[in-house]
Amino acid sequence: MRILEDQIAKKRPNSGKPPSSDGWSKPSFKSLRKRSGKKSGGQLGHKGHTVEAVKDPKYIIIHTVDECEYCHASLEEMSVSGYDNRQVFDIPKVQIDVTEHRADMKTCPQCGKVNKGIFSADVTQRVQYGAGIKALVM
Repeated sequence: MRILEDQIAKKRPNSGKPPSSDGWSKPSFKSLRKRSGKKSGGQLGHKGHTVEAVKDPKYIIIHTVDECEYCHASLEEMSVSGYDNRQVFDIPKVQIDVTEHRADMKTCPQCGKVNKGIFSADVTQRVQYGAGIKALVM
């Protein structure tokens, strides 16, 4: 009888049972954070921070308007009266640089033997990855 009572009293924290064995009787999550009493979001008087537009962006893409959205009249011959500007900050695409190493080959005029320049110690294969890619992968 005592063994059955012990089995019924066992819960996951005191039995070594996995959490998946709790079934539908899992305890509800309780946050350890205390309420501050303030409303969520930015507080009154807080100076916000945002990215600032730059004076000379690297790229400029013009989105032209060729037709009036209201009456569908052609605007192709009209001059531009102004711009509505927006800037997008992004990281440039990674591009691999390929450097070809060439060792001179020269024939000696005295003995007729072909002599070849010596590659630097880090160039050991016909095609290989450089130090930058190796550092990135490691």
